Amino acid sequence: NKGASLLTQLNMIMGTDATGKSNFQEGVKAYLAEYKYSNANQSQLYTELNKFYSGSEEGMSVEQIMNTWTLQMNFPVVSVGWYDTQNTKLILSQTRFIISEEDEADSSEPSPYNYQWYVPIKYKSYDASVIEESRLQTSELNWIKPNQQLTIPYTGDTDAGVTDSIFFNLNGNGFFVTAYSPDLWTALTASIDNLALNSREKQILLYDTYLLAKAGYYPLTWQLDLLRLWAEDPDYNTAEEVYRQIREIMSLIKGDQDLLTEWEGVWAPYAEQLYEDCKAQDATGYVAKLATSTSLRNCLRYNDLGDADNIACVADAKTMWDSYTAGDPIGADYMMSVLGYAVETGGMGTWDLVWEMYADAARSAAEKKEIAQALAETTDGDAIKKYISYCMDSSKVRTSNGLFIMGRVIAPASMISANISIEYLLANWTQIYKEFKSLDLEMSTYITTVISQVTTEEVLKKVTDKFENEPNYLLDSIKSAYEEGVANAKANAAWLLSENKQTIGDWINTG
Repeated sequence: NKGASLLTQLNMIMGTDATGKSNFQEGVKAYLAEYKYSNANQSQLYTELNKFYSGSEEGMSVEQIMNTWTLQMNFPVVSVGWYDTQNTKLILSQTRFIISEEDEADSSEPSPYNYQWYVPIKYKSYDASVIEESRLQTSELNWIKPNQQLTIPYTGDTDAGVTDSIFFNLNGNGFFVTAYSPDLWTALTASIDNLALNSREKQILLYDTYLLAKAGYYPLTWQLDLLRLWAEDPDYNTAEEVYRQIREIMSLIKGDQDLLTEWEGVWAPYAEQLYEDCKAQDATGYVAKLATSTSLRNCLRYNDLGDADNIACVADAKTMWDSYTAGDPIGADYMMSVLGYAVETGGMGTWDLVWEMYADAARSAAEKKEIAQALAETTDGDAIKKYISYCMDSSKVRTSNGLFIMGRVIAPASMISANISIEYLLANWTQIYKEFKSLDLEMSTYITTVISQVTTEEVLKKVTDKFENEPNYLLDSIKSAYEEGVANAKANAAWLLSENKQTIGDWINTG
């Protein structure tokens, strides 16, 4: 969310007063007090905030900074490398981040700031040459100003076998991605524990690496190595990002069953160990419980569901399902995982039993959402078709939920679900639109999500031929959603046609 991210960044830029109060929050309070019961505009907000911003003494106003972020699209990639051959300084520069050449062509709108920003830079570094209690240091606020570069002193030596390292975007408060030079990346990942990255910083590094690998700044192996490095990290937010990226790659290679099986095999032991570690903790708090339930779901996703004798998560899921069928309730934290296990390992009879749970009018909306997710775990094509038909029937699934389930739940669940969802869309679009046309936003999401499951040019051609040549298919109300889905499908196909599949295969084989 760009808006929330920019406010977080601005809060960091403005800092705190002598008593530790947030200057940003104090400025907002002053703005609300000054203009209560009256109209106000953006410039007036900036004027009030500027009264609490010490940086205005350096010739930079809040409005001057924020205009570069709010009055132009996109965000910057900050490239970090050595300033000189003596390796005594680093140089940081900014360019507009574009994920593909097609995106650049589609985003050619001119900018009043020439796609340059006031980029706030804070970092932490580890220096192995000093006494231990002083090795980890954090910086003051620095700036990369429009059309300028920033240099900072840094040596990056190796002392007593320990490599110095540096991480940019302290606490993840900046709205940019950081691209490290190969040697800085190697040092960062080799001594990453020394930097004591917090949960947010790990998320930032994971997501930056994901974006930069996708855009071609980084080799894909950097992303894969980082995923493996933190695949057993018990922090909930870190694990969520790790396994989100693993699932995304899984969705891209799902058409190659051999590679998919190998890919799942890589993560099976990590997911199993993570579940056992989370389970061993005292899961009394909300986040701890969430981490355990999520790790159970991931463990089940990548392991052999028929091996309850040797795999703890499978044994636990089986025990909970057996207890449920004997009359005991399933804990709310584990419902989706256990029911998903039952649906995937059982036949149509089990699917029908879980469906009856969804159809139970006494179930809460939260429970129904969990059950809906579990029902999509089936690999039975007939069950998937039945599920879609139920979603189209308002007597079985509320209209407001049917399209949500078809798009966000069923379509991305598996290769089988994706193929059936695409075929159903192409054959029944007129009927789908008639049934759900009142749900404008969800309709757009449905179109984008289903078409985004396409991973080959052959299937994409079927989609474009149908929508662009069939009467009453490409309606104005869904045109932008359709175009977004097609762009995603093109990116998927291009990703698979590149060397990425071979790279993944080689990476798996080299361990």
